[in-house]
Amino acid sequence: MNRVMYSSRLACALAFCFLILSGGRAVAQTSLEALTEVREVLDLGAESAETNPRAVSVRGIVVFVGRNRDGFSLHQQGSTIAVNLPADATLPCPELGDEVEVQGVTVKGLVMQHAYPRINASAVRHIGRQDLPTAPQVPLASVAEFEHYDQWVSIEGVVIAWAYENEELTIVLVGPKNWANVHVRGLTADQVPEDWHGARLHVTGINMGWSHSPSDALMVPSMALVQVLAPGSADPFAAPTHRSGQAFPLAQRVLVRGQLIGRTADSVLYLRDETSALCVKLQYPWNRGTFSKEAVLADGGFWPEMQIGDLIEVVGSRWETETDPNLEPFSLQECHVRVVGSQGPPQPISATLAEVAKGNFTHDYVEVRGRLITLQQAPMDRGEWRTTMVIEDNGVQMPVAHQGRGRAGFASLHLDDEVLVRALVGGATRLDPRHLKLLAEHDANSMGPSPAMRMRKLLLWGGGGAVCVAALALWIGLLRRALNRQKKADAALREINTTLEQRVAERTAALETAQADLSRALEHERELGELKSRFVTMVSHEFRTPLGIIMSAIELMRHYEGKLEPGQREELYEDIHSSTKLMGSLMEQVLVLGRVEAGKLGCRPMPLDVDVLAGKLTDEILSATNRRCPVEWEMEGSLEGAWADESLLRHTFLNLISNAVKYSPEGSPVRFTGRREGNDAIFQVIDQGIGIPADEIPNLFEAFHRCANVGDTPGTGMGLLIAKRCVALHGGTLELESVLGVGTTFTLRLPLFRDSP
Repeated sequence: MNRVMYSSRLACALAFCFLILSGGRAVAQTSLEALTEVREVLDLGAESAETNPRAVSVRGIVVFVGRNRDGFSLHQQGSTIAVNLPADATLPCPELGDEVEVQGVTVKGLVMQHAYPRINASAVRHIGRQDLPTAPQVPLASVAEFEHYDQWVSIEGVVIAWAYENEELTIVLVGPKNWANVHVRGLTADQVPEDWHGARLHVTGINMGWSHSPSDALMVPSMALVQVLAPGSADPFAAPTHRSGQAFPLAQRVLVRGQLIGRTADSVLYLRDETSALCVKLQYPWNRGTFSKEAVLADGGFWPEMQIGDLIEVVGSRWETETDPNLEPFSLQECHVRVVGSQGPPQPISATLAEVAKGNFTHDYVEVRGRLITLQQAPMDRGEWRTTMVIEDNGVQMPVAHQGRGRAGFASLHLDDEVLVRALVGGATRLDPRHLKLLAEHDANSMGPSPAMRMRKLLLWGGGGAVCVAALALWIGLLRRALNRQKKADAALREINTTLEQRVAERTAALETAQADLSRALEHERELGELKSRFVTMVSHEFRTPLGIIMSAIELMRHYEGKLEPGQREELYEDIHSSTKLMGSLMEQVLVLGRVEAGKLGCRPMPLDVDVLAGKLTDEILSATNRRCPVEWEMEGSLEGAWADESLLRHTFLNLISNAVKYSPEGSPVRFTGRREGNDAIFQVIDQGIGIPADEIPNLFEAFHRCANVGDTPGTGMGLLIAKRCVALHGGTLELESVLGVGTTFTLRLPLFRDSP
């Protein structure tokens, strides 16, 4: 406040000096007479008052004096304007109720990012004394929004708290649409009221505030301008008891009693009375630091210790705010609370999702069942995690949310499970649907596969059984037909002349050859079937994780876009981007392996700068892995003159180096070396990772094979097979040495040079 007043006085002094030095040229140049009405000055607007200053000579009544006596508010015929006095204190500050004539120049007054026209005074002439004028009554909400800034107005409201410090009484008033703070000056400690809880006041003052928030909404110069319209009480809990089932009156303080059934934040309580459930917001105690220890306080005080199940009494008010459609509507706000007993743990009300969706149990504690459709978890601020589920029952879907310190464990819950949920029913807003709020992790339990899943499995197994029975019947029929044909053939063979024995022997040999070919074909078909089964298993597993991440990120952005911080949105975008890249990489490997196995990927050697290629691949690996492990390319001697297929070498090196980084501890170096031996190039990829079990090395280059010690590290089991096929197309060899827990070395020998050096 001192900085603002200092800036105002400085602007006043500069404008005053400018007016004197210019000899009144600013006014003379425009040929305009001095403004004599406050309304004329206000109608100029802040910008015009600054860029085109006007001389002013106005007369009115002083209705407010600044705390430092460096300015005052002048009222004239229903309009009020702030007047700044010179910083050198050459002009005396008038008193409240003085009738004065002010001469000066218009300026722009800044309060935060808002600007208002004001007057820098050069002369103040005292005329006499007058009673303070009657102020027009305006809605409390408009004062809280500063629609009458610098103006002399009056409001009515209900008292919910007050405090006295430094000869100033701060009163918190609520109205039907909002709340506001009123600051009354010029009273002693013995004038501080003790029985204003719930009182209705009529207050007159200046709509003024340095921060443009309800913390400074109305500045009242005297206690005489505070009128008690309806008396209050010294005990906040002496408010009228609200009758259960009836609508809450606006602004008035009412008392409700009920059992505490939930608490989703420090200041948000859920309670159940005789016929309904309520969600109330407590009043934060001013004792936390807003005022000094010597201040006289009449707020809600420190909150008592409360346990779920306690019987509590709450005194609060309701108002219909329209400032934020995201906020859940509270039954009562700015509440005082006390514990009056205990009723044991609350019991949930058994309900269906359809009943909850209709709003029958808003703010109550319910028990519902439903099929688990989705489950996502995401980190929030300050180490908190948010878990979001969606359950469905008879076509009705509803989100379920849990938020707490650390990542909640819901390992027992699986998609398509029948889930039993005990939760609070949150109120719907204009932007967010109605949802369920879990108070603890154990309030969501799996009851096994849902009926829909059981029916799906029954149909699947029943259909599969029917197909098997049909296939078995067809096979038996074919066997019978074959047996009949065989019998007829045997009878015909017995009738054939001995001269045909040679032809029979030749045909028998041909049948044996065909049978051998058929056995080999069947064995190949069996291997292909196993390969397809492993491929489907791998793809479904590897695609599920990135698809789940993408779905979770999109679900969070769809439901909580307005609540996410910029950093959280960037993290979700990065999750989607990285998951998409992972799926693309997986499909790229599948396509490459398919081309290799189909014989469509050949070796087309061309002159190649191996050193440049290795450097590029090293940079790509470092970028793709966020420099998880340092990758060092070392060329021993010269590799100039190499002939190779760049695409095959790229697939080979990328798979070997990325595996080395993936299965090495973070920060562990990976060496990538190359040298020439005769017509061959020798490359090595050396890591200090987890190593390969000796008994799994023979199967290492099989499609989709992964070692038992890889744990949760993602992978497809195709990289080494692709690398070996690419090396084979070059006519080279790939060997490895590995020690479990120490590291692995892959050695490639490729004939890349046509003539020995």
